[in-house]
This record gives sequence, structure tokens and C-alpha cells, in this order.
Amino acid sequence: MAVYIFSEAVDVFVANTIAILHQDCAWFDSHDTGSLTVTLTNDIVNVMSGMSDKISNFLQNFTVFVVAFIMALATNWRLSLAAFSLVPFIAASVLCAVIGKAYEQAGRIATEVLSSIRTVAAFGGESRDASRYTQYLSSARKVGIISKLLAGVAMVGLVNWYGTSLLVSGTGTKPGDIIFALDQVSLKTEVGKTIALVGPSGSGKSTICHLLLRLYDCTAGRVSG
Repeated sequence: MAVYIFSEAVDVFVANTIAILHQDCAWFDSHDTGSLTVTLTNDIVNVMSGMSDKISNFLQNFTVFVVAFIMALATNWRLSLAAFSLVPFIAASVLCAVIGKAYEQAGRIATEVLSSIRTVAAFGGESRDASRYTQYLSSARKVGIISKLLAGVAMVGLVNWYGTSLLVSGTGTKPGDIIFALDQVSLKTEVGKTIALVGPSGSGKSTICHLLLRLYDCTAGRVSG
């Protein structure tokens, strides 16, 4: 599997490199060399990571999302649809493209400086280039924080507002009737005999044991013996 993933990444790198080499001179005037280098490297990393552990992570997260979505719909379909309506907008946020562009510019600066580090050191431009590099990284960090805040505030705000509206209007999820664990249960056992209480979860087996041990007080009926 690792050999296959590596070969696919190499094929992508070779195909992209050949495509770049066949471009006209005018195309290179509008595309920076450093950005192209960073893009080629990132493509390989994305292909290798996307075909390895990220596939299993995607399947796991997608399964959890589908199950959670079904359970949410079964609980309150109105509130669930309102909450999940923001998911496509969050996933396709324009801010993600802004972050990617900032990282690309930072990588371009790093490539340029490292490829001509002797010239940069000769003219004492280390601090200036470091400031340029930090500026793009800081920009990506700020945009990332803003995007996460907007996504969180939008989803939480919408869910709280719409959930409150449903409660006020009386259309929210209403509680059902209380069903007691024990109702008209009568047991009689002989001394020295062993009995077994069998039943599904919540049928009152543990409650009977607690009553026999006097951990609970009876509100009706009695325990004697």
C-alpha cells in the first residue's frame, strides 16, 4: 500500500512538472517560481496523506456524522435541519482559500530567501525577509481564528435562537409520560432458595435488589421477611 501511494504521488509530481515545463514564457511572467515550488511540494504531501490515514479517518468521521444526523432528526427534526443547514457554508468557506493563499506566499518567500541566502546575508536582509514571512503567517493565523469564531458563533447562535423559538411556540420536543420501573410487582420466595430476575435493561431488576437491601424506601407496598 505504501509503495502504491508513493508511486501515485510521484506520478502527480511528474505530471505537474511536465505541465509547467510546457507553458509559454508569458505564463512564467505571471507565476512566481517560489509559489510553483511550494505548490508542487504541497500536492505530493496532499496526495500521500489523502490516500493513507485520511481515507480511514474520513470514513470514520462520515459514519459518525450520518449516525448523529439520523439521531438528531429522530429527536427533533426542525432543530436538526436548522443546525445542519450551516455545515455546507462552513465547509466551503471563502476564508479557507485566503488561508491557503497566505501559506503559499509564505512558502514563496522562504524558497526565495533560502535559494539566495548568501545574497540576503551579504545585504543584511535577514530581518526584513523574516518580517515578510511572519506577516503572511500572522495573516493566515488571524483569518483562521476569525473563520472558526464565525462558524462557532453562527451555529451556536442559530441553534439557541431557533431552539428557544420552538420552546416558546410549544412545538419543541415534549416529554412523555413517566413510566415507573416497578408497577404491581409481587414476589414470594422460600428460605434458602435462589431465584433469578430476568428482563431487559430498565425493567426494574436493580431496583428490586435495592429494595431488598433497604437502599430505597418503599413509597407503596411493603418488603417483609
